[in-house]
Amino acid sequence: MLTRHTFDWYVEHAAEVPLVMVENIHRGEHIRTLPNIESLNSTAIELVRSIYDRGVLEGVMRPNLRPIDIYMTIASASFFNVSNRYTFKAIFGHDMSLKEEIARRREALTDTVLRYVAANPA
Repeated sequence: MLTRHTFDWYVEHAAEVPLVMVENIHRGEHIRTLPNIESLNSTAIELVRSIYDRGVLEGVMRPNLRPIDIYMTIASASFFNVSNRYTFKAIFGHDMSLKEEIARRREALTDTVLRYVAANPA
């Protein structure tokens, strides 16, 4: 499933998360200059659109959602799981980097996304 894959990608590429955070501090100044950056990211949105459109046609996903919103939900929670793991541990004493915690968050996010897009969340 796309949600699990995206979540795992962020966990496996945790070293890239601070780079994204710094780039956001610079308001996307450098990433905008990369060739084909829009086409690279549009691939992710098109994948979500394909899955979503098929789900709507099959009646298992509710209509009128935007693929970009679905992707932002998946990516933001996946990103947060990596970007905030140290502060979360310091503030709450909760170690998000433990293997069992990663698995628990992955499944919680998957459930969240499935309920968000479901035609009948029950």
